This record gives sequence, structure tokens and C-alpha cells, in this order.
Amino acid sequence: MSLPVAWHHPLWDLASSSLGWTIPGTVSLNPYDTMSTLARLLGYGGIFWLAFQYGQRSHRARRAIVVLTYAGVIYALYGIVLYFLDLEIILFFRKSAYFDDLTSVFVNRNSYATFAGLGLVCATGLIAVAVTTVASAQTSVISGVLRLVEAIGARGWPLILGWLALLLALILSHSRAGLVSAMIGIVTFLFAAGMTRAVDRRLALAMGAGCGCSWRCSSS
Repeated sequence: MSLPVAWHHPLWDLASSSLGWTIPGTVSLNPYDTMSTLARLLGYGGIFWLAFQYGQRSHRARRAIVVLTYAGVIYALYGIVLYFLDLEIILFFRKSAYFDDLTSVFVNRNSYATFAGLGLVCATGLIAVAVTTVASAQTSVISGVLRLVEAIGARGWPLILGWLALLLALILSHSRAGLVSAMIGIVTFLFAAGMTRAVDRRLALAMGAGCGCSWRCSSS
């Protein structure tokens, strides 16, 4: 079934008049790119559907968040090492752009900032839930603080250091859009978690204020 001529891209008519023969027109100026983009969007939708199905059980959802967090930490540490050693490479290849920005294994700094921001949001969620779990089991503020310090010293320090590494890598990417997107994601998570009481509201407010201070310091 052919589409109406009025739907065709006007440049097809211009090309036909310039070349002197009729060129079959299409809605898109580049049909191949249209199909490629459609396939990519369908792929994104498929990934979302698989993630949604996998995360139906809470233990699976937590496992996925933990994997995303520590994968992000590994990428961040790799990028930080390259950045401070002034090595302008991506794995075994030399960089072709963004020479003064941390991009880890990504070519584009904004793409890496998006990935690092996702890891930062996941790490924030794990920390917030862990702190809420420890604090809710205590009867006083002092005992809660002591139990929290003990938990961080025993098992929580890798996650804290990972969070700091992700934040540092995100800042060193010099991607303002990536940093703002990450801060918006964290604040959105804290708001939703605080409203549903999955995270203590006072903790959510304090962490949200900390995110605001981090963004302010990095942008100044």
C-alpha cells in the first residue's frame, strides 16, 4: 500500500526536479536510519520489559540494583585511575574527543555521565535502605548512631566508598546535564521512598540536602 504523495518528504521532489527523473518518495529522508532507529527503540522497550519482569520479586530487584551499583563503581574507578594518570585512552585505543574529561570506557562524556548517574542512584538507594533498617531497630538516637557507625565499619564501607567514587567520576566527567539528571534521579527516589516510608523521611530530607550541596559545590 503506497502512502499519499503529500506525506513524502519535500526533498524527494526537489531531488527529482534536480536530476530530471522521478525518484520514489518516502516519508523519511533516510528510510534505513528510520528502521535502525525503530529497531533501537524496540530494543529499549524490550530491555525495559525484561527488567520489569525480572524485578517482580524483591530479592531479584535488589540483586539487579547491587549489580548495577558495583558495575558502576568498577567503571568509575577505572576512569578515575586513567584521569589522574593523564592517560587519554579507552581500553586499548586512544581517545578521539573529550581529552580533559573522564569518560571511563565510553567515548562520549554525557553517555558515561548517564551511566555513572544511574549507578549513583542505585548506590544511594542501597545506602538509604540500609541506614533506615539499622535506625528503625534502635530505641534512641545515640544507640542508632553507634549501631550505624558499627555497621559501616563492619560491612558498609565498600558501599560508601563506591558512592564517593561514583560521585567523583560523575563530577570529573564535566557533564552538567549528567550531573543534574543524577541529582534529579536521587531526589525523585528519596521523595518517593520517603512518601512510602521505605526510607526514613528525616534521612531522605538530609540526603536530599546533601545532593543539593554536592551539586552546588561542583557547579561553582
